[in-house]
Amino acid sequence: FCINYCNEKLQQFFNIRVLKDEQELYVRESIKFKQVEFVDNQDCIDLIELKKTGILSMLDEEAKIPRANDKTFTDKLHKEHAKHFRLQLPRKSKMSYYKQLRDDEGFIIRHFAGAVCYQTDNFLDKNNDALTADLA
Repeated sequence: FCINYCNEKLQQFFNIRVLKDEQELYVRESIKFKQVEFVDNQDCIDLIELKKTGILSMLDEEAKIPRANDKTFTDKLHKEHAKHFRLQLPRKSKMSYYKQLRDDEGFIIRHFAGAVCYQTDNFLDKNNDALTADLA
């Protein structure tokens, strides 16, 4: 999950620095060029990192609830983002293996590079991993 989040951030950095900024510079300097269209992935980044409603924030909040588990987290995630273009239920996957997952067992994010299904088994446990003393 985190590596794909990082890839989204890197793609956004590339889009802004290499595509958007350079094209704006060419326009300012009256340089002829062919406009390069690109997809803005800010909505995907927001889905992951927004305060309160982002996946990471929701995961942190769910970890604080005494009887919370991976299924309650996944249910809340689907309810919060039911209409979000980038998030979908595993059963809507094109891959038969993921279609077998129940709605409370995972989610799919449509990343810039393609859709990825995340199984949420042990998501809360992984989120609660404490840093070792030398890293804290």
